[in-house]
Amino acid sequence: MKSQVNLTEEATMEKYRNALGNVISISEIAEAMEELGYDELKIAEGKKIFNLAELSLMDAQKERKESSRAQKVFSQKFKELLKVYKLDRKKAKAEFMREASLLEFLGINHVVPLKYVQVMSEIKMYYSQLSDNADVLERLAKMKIDAERVNLAMGLIEEVEVNKLNCMKGKGESQDATQLKNNALDEIDDWMSEFYAVAAIALEDRPQLLEALGKVVKS
Repeated sequence: MKSQVNLTEEATMEKYRNALGNVISISEIAEAMEELGYDELKIAEGKKIFNLAELSLMDAQKERKESSRAQKVFSQKFKELLKVYKLDRKKAKAEFMREASLLEFLGINHVVPLKYVQVMSEIKMYYSQLSDNADVLERLAKMKIDAERVNLAMGLIEEVEVNKLNCMKGKGESQDATQLKNNALDEIDDWMSEFYAVAAIALEDRPQLLEALGKVVKS
């Protein structure tokens, strides 16, 4: 919304709502505006543009909230997986600390990566190797890493990846809704700018009536 730099989008839309209502309900304003072409049909055109902008704003807000919720769910589940993995990783490093080849085999012979794609690749490799190698898993049993523990981790991996997809989907939908909202708000801004320009002329001799349309008049 480009023309109301000092107001929030919601406040600007409320201002427009009141203006489009009062321009019809206040007879003095309605008569003065009608003389300059802003009759009920013209105002109905503005209301239609306003309604579309309002729907776009509401949709963008909804998509933004859903995207934020998806991000929180993903972050929480990813944090849960990392906690499980880092503990299991420490246990394996302690058990195989003198066996460099096994550490390399499990993919834990270096620091945990920071980037999501890299760390997820490492986590999946670690639990996949444990799942496919019963002899390695048997040696970790005393550290309370068994098939049940591996299955728990594998389940978390799947949940994290599903949540990541939902997060990306939500972000894309939110960005799309925001763009549609911006376009719709620009359209109502343009319409209302012309409306206010005409109102300033129509009510030039009665500037106090402009306040009913949301325009502050200096005394």
